[in-house]
Amino acid sequence: MKIKSIPIISNYMLNKFRTIKVDQDLKLVILSPKNASEIFALTEENRDYLGKWLPWVSSATSINDSSNFIIDSLNQRKMGKTFGYGIMYKRKLVGHISVMYVSEKDKTLDIGYWISSQFAGLGIMTKCVTSLTYYCFNKLDAQKINISAEITNFGSNKVAQKAGYKRLEKQEIKDGRTFNIWQISRDTL
Repeated sequence: MKIKSIPIISNYMLNKFRTIKVDQDLKLVILSPKNASEIFALTEENRDYLGKWLPWVSSATSINDSSNFIIDSLNQRKMGKTFGYGIMYKRKLVGHISVMYVSEKDKTLDIGYWISSQFAGLGIMTKCVTSLTYYCFNKLDAQKINISAEITNFGSNKVAQKAGYKRLEKQEIKDGRTFNIWQISRDTL
């Protein structure tokens, strides 16, 4: 069965929200292929740290892989399936955050994120998740947003909790790994 592509944002929204200002030092920006060397360098510097939780890290072995990731992200954005942002802290790329559309029926989205180990624990990701959550509820008319965090990834679980998400009782198992499911809904804000 072919899954129907469901646009979650209009072309107007694609162009209007190319950058989301989180605070004076922090913003979310749409990456372009010119950012491929930066994203690859960040991946390379954090290969062991990120590789514990993110399976794609082992296959990101060149600048070309990072360029392909960015191009694919831009294409997914144009189709309204997902949209991602580079996390810029004091004008330096420090991570990535994205939103994936899950369900048209109940307007549910997933947020996924990663950050350089050098900038972990500083509250940067919590601010980004909080801002993107607000954006999804207020600009995309989302009703629910989920975050999946591997149970051993204490930092990711802490971000979800600090951003106001509640851990669901159910857990998800993917490829032999167990994930907590965190959720926030429009009516709990």
